[in-house]
Amino acid sequence: MAKRSCKRTPEERAVHDEAVRLRKMTDTQLVAAFGAVRDGQDDRLETLIAGIEAGEVKGVKGGTAYKIVEYAKDRGLLR
Repeated sequence: MAKRSCKRTPEERAVHDEAVRLRKMTDTQLVAAFGAVRDGQDDRLETLIAGIEAGEVKGVKGGTAYKIVEYAKDRGLLR
């Protein structure tokens, strides 16, 4: 059974309000809102891959790093 509205904490109310706002968005609004988030994730992914290629991850050396980069490229995760 769902929690009654009057018993929600302020944090729970904020999450609920945000979820309702998102559900009311049109497809165009959703793409506009989350397109910027995706771009930021691309930058973080590229930073992660650069660190792997540079040997900054314990236990991940040349061959494994190459396989990870190729996998990311095949999946379209890297530009």
